[in-house]
Amino acid sequence: MLSAYNRLGEQVVAWEAAKEDGPFSCPECGQAVVVKKGFVVAHHFAHVPPSTCQYGAGESVDHWLAKYEIYEALRIHALWMPLYADDLGEGQRYAPHYWEKYLHALHFGKVYYWLQGATILPVHFDEYRVGIIYHRWYDRARGVWVDGRYSKRYRTPTFLERVGITDLQAVTRGSWQSGPFSLPAARLWCLPPG
Repeated sequence: MLSAYNRLGEQVVAWEAAKEDGPFSCPECGQAVVVKKGFVVAHHFAHVPPSTCQYGAGESVDHWLAKYEIYEALRIHALWMPLYADDLGEGQRYAPHYWEKYLHALHFGKVYYWLQGATILPVHFDEYRVGIIYHRWYDRARGVWVDGRYSKRYRTPTFLERVGITDLQAVTRGSWQSGPFSLPAARLWCLPPG
């Protein structure tokens, strides 16, 4: 078996456990198991004999290695998915929370809202302009006249195509600065940037 409970009752995996973390117990029967480390067989836990528990029995080394590789591919990569808010309307004025702005910066300009099952809605927050009738100014960077001014509080949500969680990819980013946010290096589940 690849996982067991340590002396603190926490579930641990064999390749991250040390003998000093024991005693260990089986997640199925609660009996004593020991961690086996080696170079020939994948790290695993084994029941202390005699035992009749069949939990983890019959798994080949290839099966253990496949589980390990899947675990490593999914480990640490994070996806924060808030619930879809009823007051979030496409093209409407919306005041995102500070944490939504943070997630927007973290996930390459998108927030992933959970809808149901494995369906999520990526949303991009565009600038929101106020005072369109009364305020006109020249944007030198773009070389155009702009009606209104950009709001510091409000944003305009743009709904992107709904996707399944399995449509996302593992993306690793270095630390970076995005507006007021100093974002750490991160391993994320998200749509590819661009």
